[in-house]
Amino acid sequence: MRATEAFEHLRKDRALGSFVEQTGIISIQKQSSPWRYLVYSILAQQLSTSVARVLRQRLYDKLGKTFSPTELLTLPFDELRSIGLSRSKTNYIRNVASFATTERLDHKFLSRLDDESVISYVT
Repeated sequence: MRATEAFEHLRKDRALGSFVEQTGIISIQKQSSPWRYLVYSILAQQLSTSVARVLRQRLYDKLGKTFSPTELLTLPFDELRSIGLSRSKTNYIRNVASFATTERLDHKFLSRLDDESVISYVT
């Protein structure tokens, strides 16, 4: 279903119609790097969007916007923590980067899997 078709369908819903009308069509952009998207998702967990944006920008300031898993892993643990990450989040994003260096985490590979297989693979 195309975005415009979904919008028109949901706009007619009694419960969601007014919200959909106010919000308009929402576009979702495909991320260029699934592993980096996982890192950003971990950064944002249980945080406000403004705090998550600050953390992401601090990570960009350290590594640039297109950092690789290897580049992330070369940053010392305490330096990653210094951008405002908890120990747990620091461990999680390092684990994602480590996984990305040894396994396939690209769109071509992941698009061949169903949703449950992707979830199983990345967890």
